[in-house]
Amino acid sequence: MSLTQKTDLCSTYSLQDQEGNTFIYCATSLGHTDIVKCVVDSVPSADLWKLLRIPNQQDQTTLQQAILSNNMETLQCLVAAVEATDLYTLLLTQDIYGDTAVHSAVNGGHVDALKSLLDKLSPKQCQEILNIKNLKQFTPLIAAKSNKQYKAANCIGEYKRKAENYFEGSSRMSVNLRDSLKYLNERNRDVDIIQLPVKPCTLQSVAEKFYSDNVYRMSAPVRGRCLIINNRYFDRPATPAPGQVQLEHRDGSEIDVMNILNVFQQLSFDCELKTNLSSKQMLADIWKETQHPDYKDILYFMIL
Repeated sequence: MSLTQKTDLCSTYSLQDQEGNTFIYCATSLGHTDIVKCVVDSVPSADLWKLLRIPNQQDQTTLQQAILSNNMETLQCLVAAVEATDLYTLLLTQDIYGDTAVHSAVNGGHVDALKSLLDKLSPKQCQEILNIKNLKQFTPLIAAKSNKQYKAANCIGEYKRKAENYFEGSSRMSVNLRDSLKYLNERNRDVDIIQLPVKPCTLQSVAEKFYSDNVYRMSAPVRGRCLIINNRYFDRPATPAPGQVQLEHRDGSEIDVMNILNVFQQLSFDCELKTNLSSKQMLADIWKETQHPDYKDILYFMIL
């Protein structure tokens, strides 16, 4: 190699076999890190990333193959050899399935590879890469969750939060809010302004929230249990105690009961209705409900 011009080497390395694989791609797939390092050192840095961009017939690049082969040493060699902007360009590349190198990393649960790729990017670049969807319309985060690669999903979540916090910290107030504050200040208005963190709701954000670890996972056949006690007849004491609230003499409304039942049943609650209980019966039923073995980890409501 030392007797060959570097420009000629680049042209030679760009040759592809019948499957579209280059020399460095084959060396990467076979795990020959020493050969990969030799190629990296023998090619001008300005041309290396162009060589790494050459896709095969599956539209897979050498960088993506390093991840698919789970060859961390080769991957680190490639990442260290290219500039951040060139790495960003490589990570934008998608194969025939729409997967990027980041998708491949999360699909295989390769957390170290994921960190190696994302650590070199700026917050803006990182955010853009993590929002790329494959043909299934899966971002890397959704792909990780769907493949039950929860460590990779948590890793992506951390990078997304870092990027979001960066933009929140560096962003300025909107023009409208700034004008409003100026207006209030000039007219000496004593008004409190509360700015709520509102984000648009998209199909992607809903799907990511659904797969989030913070979402409550139901471990029971129902969402919750609702005990409704409808004591239809109110007793009016002959001599009310001082300060005692006196309720009007009326029948409890069946309409109220049916409305409550309808709402909680639509929410997938297991409902039970009790009518005209004595104080002793009421306490006994409430205690019984708290001891129910099947409903320890669900929502519980009691309505009197």
